[in-house]
Formats: sequence, structure tokens, C-alpha cells
Amino acid sequence: MDKDDLKIKSQKFLNDYELILKMRENKTAPVDKMGLNKCIINTEKIDLNTYKFQCLVSLLLSAQTKDEITYECTNNLIKYGLTIKNILKTKDETINELIKKCGFHNNKTKYIKKLANVLNDEYKCNVPDDFNLIIKLPGIGKKMAILYMKEVLNKNVGIGVDTHVHKICNRLGWVNTNSPEQTENELEEIIPVKYWKNLNIELVGFGQEICKSLNPLCENKCLLKNNCLFYNQEIKNKRKYKTKKKINNKLRKIEYEK
Repeated sequence: MDKDDLKIKSQKFLNDYELILKMRENKTAPVDKMGLNKCIINTEKIDLNTYKFQCLVSLLLSAQTKDEITYECTNNLIKYGLTIKNILKTKDETINELIKKCGFHNNKTKYIKKLANVLNDEYKCNVPDDFNLIIKLPGIGKKMAILYMKEVLNKNVGIGVDTHVHKICNRLGWVNTNSPEQTENELEEIIPVKYWKNLNIELVGFGQEICKSLNPLCENKCLLKNNCLFYNQEIKNKRKYKTKKKINNKLRKIEYEK
């Protein structure tokens, strides 16, 4: 990406992001109420290492699962006893029952058990603080590790990009990419580091309430529609097609009645 293109895309991001924050002022999306920072209950009663483990498990559960379900399943585990030692002596069937509403709960049960085993055997039940070690833990992908570093350790090591963030960034024309990994790389070129920390939660919340995967609320709620590639190329064209089809149907009816 040359300097001029980088400058144009960076400015577009800044303009668009300001409007996204304006639309997100009330913080009413599921991610605001039940995201990672809300999932862990009674934090004052647990030690820091247990809190870290619970955050990792919650992130593991969140893959391809709605925030509401992640929140419920995380707290099912916490109420049962979400510590490394307790998970080690818990049967897989019990864990699976507690998280059965999660997508891919059978696989996630195995990952939770593997995670507890690795932390017990290799780290003496101490969750590491190094990003390069976190990303190697069972069930923890790069996006999860980035979010963990941000939320738990207050460190910016990258931009967490899932399929929803990837879709929104392409819709808005910030990037033109084919995968979340490509989107992450391009965003980190375009976006100043100071915006990395909150970008994921703001875009996820925007996607949950306005820029939905299916039936986005472009017409009535989005302040970005005039500068949005998706709206101008897809929604407007569909609206024109429907209007034209409606007019043609009326004309055919009039002709038939003659």
C-alpha cells in the first residue's frame, strides 16, 4: 500500500470511526452488557490467576457463539467452580452439560480440559503473561489472545478481527480483503495504535445493533450510509431493482386490464 493510499484510508477510518462512536454512545449492544469484561462475576473474591484462567475459558467459549450464550455458559462454570484444579478433577460430561448451549460445545469441553492440563503441567497453574505463550495454549487463537492481552493485561498487541469485524471493515471500504487475517494486517497499517484497544468491541457492538450480517439497518439508523460501499453498491441497487420491478408489475397489470 503506497503512502497516498494509506493516508486516504487512514482518514476515511478516522471519519467513519467518529460516527460509529456516536452511534454507540449508549452502549446497549449485547457485547457491552455481556462481553468478556462483564462475564467474570465476583472478581473481588478470586485471585488474579483464577481471573486470568476464567477469562481464557470465556474467550474459548465465545468462538462462533453469541455473547448472551457465552455469558451464561461462563457463569455456569464459575458457579460450579472454574479453577484449574477443579476443572482437572471434573468429568468431561459435567463440563459439557454446563456449556451445552455453546456452539461446538463437545470440542470446547476437550479444549477446556486440555487448557487446564497444560497450565497445571507446564506453568504450575500460573497463567503466562507473554502473548507468544498465550497464543500457543489449547483452544486460544490469535484474536482471543489479542483480546486477552487487552482486557486482562491492558496491553495492545494487535487488532482482534473475527468474521464480523472483517465483514464490517470490507463493507465500509476500509480494506478490500478475503480473510480476517488479511483484514487484521491491513487495519494495523491504516489505524493508529491508540485506536486498537477498543476497536473490536466498538465494531462488534455496531454490528450487533446496526451493521448486522443479515438485514443491516442502513436506511434508518446508520450515519455512514452515504459513504458506505456496501450500502451504495448493494442496498441502493436492490432498492432500485425492487422499485423498478414494482413499476413494471403495475404496468403489466394496467396492460392486462385493457
